[in-house]
Amino acid sequence: MSANIEWQGDQSTYQKIYEDALAKSKSNIIPASSFERSQLSGLIQATRTSLEKFTVGSTPVLLAKALACQESLLSPIRMLPPEVLSQIFSLISGLIVLHVRAKHTGAVFPLTWVCSYWREIIFFDPSLWSSLKLDLEYDDDDSCSKVKNTADEFLLRSGTTPLCVAICSKSKSGRPPARLHGILDLLAKYASQCRELHLTLSTYKQVDHLLKQIHSHSPNAASPTGIELPILRVLDIPRFPRTPIHLPRLQTLYLTSLHADEAIDLKHLTALSIHTYTTGGRSFGVLLERFPLLEVISVKYVKRGETTISPDDSAAIRHTHLVSIGLKHLDRSFPRRFWDSIYLPELFELDVEPLSIICPSTKRRLDELKSMLIRSGCVLKRLNFEVLERAKNLVTMESDVVSLYEGITVASESSYFMNGLPFNAFFRYLYFTPVTGSTTPDE
Repeated sequence: MSANIEWQGDQSTYQKIYEDALAKSKSNIIPASSFERSQLSGLIQATRTSLEKFTVGSTPVLLAKALACQESLLSPIRMLPPEVLSQIFSLISGLIVLHVRAKHTGAVFPLTWVCSYWREIIFFDPSLWSSLKLDLEYDDDDSCSKVKNTADEFLLRSGTTPLCVAICSKSKSGRPPARLHGILDLLAKYASQCRELHLTLSTYKQVDHLLKQIHSHSPNAASPTGIELPILRVLDIPRFPRTPIHLPRLQTLYLTSLHADEAIDLKHLTALSIHTYTTGGRSFGVLLERFPLLEVISVKYVKRGETTISPDDSAAIRHTHLVSIGLKHLDRSFPRRFWDSIYLPELFELDVEPLSIICPSTKRRLDELKSMLIRSGCVLKRLNFEVLERAKNLVTMESDVVSLYEGITVASESSYFMNGLPFNAFFRYLYFTPVTGSTTPDE
């Protein structure tokens, strides 16, 4: 009987057909029985038949929209239970970014526009509101206040879910917005829920303010050692806090600056990235002893500080967990004896950026690094040099290119890289013969 339905009427009739179909689509009113599915199939056929009769005007547009809404009600995704939809949404929702002077971004927002059914699921799923970045690039207190209010709403939706939070405040005038402290105060309330915390702030004072607020919200606020972030695993911060802080699960640490003499007790740390490391006359071993489980380290600048590193007569330091080192800006200012008494037998990845491969002072620093690799007995699976000389000049620098790789034991020929790219046959066979270790060559 439903197959004999045929639409007849004026423009208002077709408008109502479209509005009814749109309302059901937004509210996810889907057929719950075989009879209702049969009825809907009849409506779809009637709409399709009517659409074939009209070729001009607004009527075919309305009918086409109505047909799309009606057909969508039979889509299998409409019948998925809320918990399955939440799992799907979590795979694509990603990071929510709140901008000061731009529309907020994040895949979660378009998902809420599909229908009220999806919107309700998303609003009441805390995990979809657990990754938040506050992008505060402008000296605009009013905009900061609006971002704070929005962030407050989103963090409330996150419930007790572990959070990933980032704040980026880079004032063009060098003066942070006056209301930035309000945002930091808000974050402090949720700090104990943070699994990842990334702070790109204009001044260290802002970090100190945040820590004070975290302390005030701590259950042990009366204790001088009351700051504890129990589930924090990733911390990105300009400088490690001088205030005593307990981070029992921290595994990854990003620092803008670190001095060898700073007291940091993070024996469970596995990954460390430092923009500027100041040795203070100490060798690399001081850092390794502080982080016995460290597996990956990346350093952009290494500075001597006021004291040069003296010959190290202390016991050898054998670190068996470190597997990857990244060094940028290795030049003649790089500290001598940085690798004294260091043994890294499990190291298998090395990424070095010598600012010049023809400077004698830089070569001496590279030789010290090579000596450490040789005495460690490690076999590198990836050896990459970021060579800054122009590629066309490398052809005339055969001996200099050879010297970069000579003596370093690698797993296979495919372990050699230059500027992040595998060596081509020209470099592999014309310039050097690889020193191959006992490990199985890479495929």
